[in-house]
Amino acid sequence: MTIMEAQRSLMVTTLDPWQALPRVHQLAVAQAEGPAYRFEVRERRDEFAIIQLGLAGRGRVWLADGREVLVVPGEVMCVHTRRDAVRYGLLAGDRPWRFAYAELSGPAALAAVDELTARHGHVLVPADRRGLERLLTNFADRAGTHRAWWDSAASARTATAILTALMPRPGGEQQALAERALAFLDAHLGERVSVAEAAAELGVGREHLTRRLRALVGEAPASWLRRRRMERARELLAAPDARVATVAAAVGYRSLAQFARAYRDCFGCPPSTRL
Repeated sequence: MTIMEAQRSLMVTTLDPWQALPRVHQLAVAQAEGPAYRFEVRERRDEFAIIQLGLAGRGRVWLADGREVLVVPGEVMCVHTRRDAVRYGLLAGDRPWRFAYAELSGPAALAAVDELTARHGHVLVPADRRGLERLLTNFADRAGTHRAWWDSAASARTATAILTALMPRPGGEQQALAERALAFLDAHLGERVSVAEAAAELGVGREHLTRRLRALVGEAPASWLRRRRMERARELLAAPDARVATVAAAVGYRSLAQFARAYRDCFGCPPSTRL
């Protein structure tokens, strides 16, 4: 049994659709859990372009050549049902995967996703993550399934906006690679993850990835990672019931002394001052 709960969804009927224009079929926010959540894209009955944005946890995409690609928060999985020889889902032991997605139809939407995946693969960092998230999630203020009847122009505008927000920014594949690496590192702040592990995950050399990351963030990747851990720690310490030891572990530090020293170096004060 597939375990997926649609927390909010909008089923869209396009009135008098123009076949040449892209159309929105469904928008949804959902959470999947357990190894029963797995799809063979080619076996989907209806033909859609699926745009699925990770919000929390991580999903897995198995490509036709046998490689597995993770979808971490901020990344998007793009597939063309009944066409792409890929699978996606979860394995036993994976945390729940929360995501927002759109199902788009029409030749224009399908052709756009086909070209996008041919150039950048089935998992990518979108050009405008926040804009894409708004488009995929701001359709209802309450849980449940909702229905809407849009005219052809409204459906085409929303579908085109989703595809536009998805397109990688100028700068090409190298910038997209660096952004994927940052998303991977940011999703693993609670582990002692390194640039070398990110490079292995993305299938590139460590030195090459280090150069791309430095060009993107303007500092050494190790410095960026340390600072990002401290920023996350400061956010967690603001919680009323926060404990320094728990926060230290949550951002990948086993030693309280090392965590306190890193925090002081970053902010000029000990972490206990946030409590």
